[in-house]
Amino acid sequence: MNRLSVIFAISLSVFAGPSLCPIVYANPSSGSGTSSSSSAQQGVTSTSAKQVDLQAVTRGLTVLNNLTSNMASATSGQGAVTLFSQAAGIPTSGNVTAGTAPSGNTPSGNTPSGNTPSGNTPSGNATSGNTPPPPAPAPTSMSTSVYYQVHNGQLYEYDVTSSSTYSIGPPGPFMKTGVTYYANDNDYYVLKGNSFTYVGHFENPYRLMDLRLPTPLSAADLSDYLKANNPQSPLVSLVPVFLEAQSRYGVNAQYLVAHAIVESTWGESQIAHDKNNLFGYSAFDSSPYASATTFPSKAYAILYQAWFVRNYYLDPGGPYYHGSNLDGMNVDYATDPNWAQKIAAVMWSISAYQPSFYRSHTVLPTDSAEPIFSYPSGVRGITTVGGLNERRGPGLNYAVVSQANDHATLNLTGWVPGWYQIQGNGATLYVSSQFAKPTNLGEVLVSDLNFRTKPSLTSPIIGTLSYGEQVELLGGGDNKQWDHVLSMDNVTGYVYGSYISPLE
Repeated sequence: MNRLSVIFAISLSVFAGPSLCPIVYANPSSGSGTSSSSSAQQGVTSTSAKQVDLQAVTRGLTVLNNLTSNMASATSGQGAVTLFSQAAGIPTSGNVTAGTAPSGNTPSGNTPSGNTPSGNTPSGNATSGNTPPPPAPAPTSMSTSVYYQVHNGQLYEYDVTSSSTYSIGPPGPFMKTGVTYYANDNDYYVLKGNSFTYVGHFENPYRLMDLRLPTPLSAADLSDYLKANNPQSPLVSLVPVFLEAQSRYGVNAQYLVAHAIVESTWGESQIAHDKNNLFGYSAFDSSPYASATTFPSKAYAILYQAWFVRNYYLDPGGPYYHGSNLDGMNVDYATDPNWAQKIAAVMWSISAYQPSFYRSHTVLPTDSAEPIFSYPSGVRGITTVGGLNERRGPGLNYAVVSQANDHATLNLTGWVPGWYQIQGNGATLYVSSQFAKPTNLGEVLVSDLNFRTKPSLTSPIIGTLSYGEQVELLGGGDNKQWDHVLSMDNVTGYVYGSYISPLE
């Protein structure tokens, strides 16, 4: 592999690499809605976007190079999670190579971090290594293809096999610069001769923090971090939405920002750009881009993610609940065992953990109602099969009220992944989006499309529409080069027709 290829691979290894592979589960609230017994239920998962456009990668590498020279100490909470290799200037231990010690089975008896029942302990008490467990038994064998070192107040993981390196946050209190460490879960060892010696237990406190607690950070704090590290990121303008998601659904906004950074490469991955999908929702390993859900807006994707993880992962009783923290989510959310570690590292890079703040706050309330993306009045659709079930809610568990004929006209009032909300029989009902399609919705095909008062290049500009944004096609325009449209915030105007595609 040439040097450019190595750098490209390293740049993707944390933020958009194949390591963030999901475990695929079916979403109980999504699926086909026909009366046919052969209708397949749709699945839901989350993974990072593996296809990243070249411009995003180039900008990401520039950001990483800038951060290398501006890394602050872990105690200040500043700096940013970064990727490094020998080519990027971070030293590695010269005598560390894969296989310098016997490798093989992980010792039995160690509890994987994802199974830690940390939801039973106040998350505010989770501090970095202040109460270490008793010494762990020395393993009889352990792979040395992954090791850890402290540089500039940060703990770095080095993977010899993939030639990748990234910061995992602050070092444990027992860790020293110039020492190479190996780990089983969160137990750290040093290699002396051909044997391992236990030196301590450490875990980034953000991994055990209850994600239902609020962040101490303001909108300005989050914006400043994003602007300092990637000013071109579309996440910058979405900071108010991250905080709205925290307020409405009780999910920590700092976590949501960090998760979006890791999964969508600062909001610049191909899936994020083309499909407004910041969290890899429904992007299956076998076909991540093709299977990833297209959201009507990035703002809605954030709100939906907050509702989804709160109800499915963070609250006791949720189908994938294993603790209200990153380690608990990691059990079922991603196949990558380091998924929680990577997001916790970004959270730390945004701001250092503040135990006193989290100890003084309680779990936020939540709105349990699934968020609906509302359409303006006038959006229509048709069914594509006969006998389409019209249900009381967006899920197969909701009662069937009626059935629609093939090519029946629908009054579409909203959308939620897998379902259209409709007005029918004097009630709000839902039909599977797999068997219905809109007839007068359009999708913007370019970034920053001018939205004008009249069908003319000389007419005033009302504003701009983003790539992937949806509009209602009003029709009736005299100039066939222009489309008369209604934006999702109920503003009418004209856009050049070549840059709008009917949504089906």
